[in-house]
Formats: sequence, structure tokens, C-alpha cells
Amino acid sequence: DCDGQHEAYEYICNFLASIVQRPGRKIGVMLWLVGPQGSGKGWINSAMGELLGNAFLQLNSINQLVSHFNAHLIGKALINIDEASFDGSVEQAERIKSLITEKKMYIEGEPAHFACTVCKTRDKGGS
Repeated sequence: DCDGQHEAYEYICNFLASIVQRPGRKIGVMLWLVGPQGSGKGWINSAMGELLGNAFLQLNSINQLVSHFNAHLIGKALINIDEASFDGSVEQAERIKSLITEKKMYIEGEPAHFACTVCKTRDKGGS
């Protein structure tokens, strides 16, 4: 509930709805969700990931978003960077701004193929 801030809650709901209602259109802004562990940040991304399927991308660092090799960003409607931190560099900020606002994006593939995989964990029952 955004810590009781109804306006922020409405904004986030509208932001997420627009991703589904207007596929292929950039929104022009980026959400940076901040909160303590257990506040629901991961739940929101899990739910959106389930809804969007291959149009959702989970990254582990901001460098995976702003690197020169960016073919993994093709066709993504929502990208989550878990536990992201911004180093404050002008170059990084400009690359992020360009990804968010520009209508076209230069794609550069990596010589070694980038791959995403689903990690499965075993429960203690050993299935």
C-alpha cells in the first residue's frame, strides 16, 4: 500500500497496468522501488513476470542493463534489477535515460551468447 501514500500506490498501479494495456509502447519513466525486506517489491515483480512471460526480464545488476551487449533486452516490456544500485556515473545515467525514453534502440549482440535459465531448487524432500 506504499506506506499509506495513496497517490504513490495509484501511480504504481497505473504504471503496471499501462505495460499490459499498451504493449510495445514505452512509458518514459522508471520505477525505483525501495523498501525493507518483505515489503512486497519482489511479489510485484513475480506477479508481473508471470503475467508478461517472455516480455519480462530479471537481471542481477544494473551493469547487465547498461552494457554494450544488449540483445537480451529485445522485446522486453518490463525489466527488474534485483537489489540494484546506481553508481552515479553520467554515462550510466545517460544509457538508462536512453533505454527509458528513446523510441529506437541500437542492438549489439555479445560474441558469447547470452542465455537465461530457470533455476530450480530442491526441497528437503529430495524430489
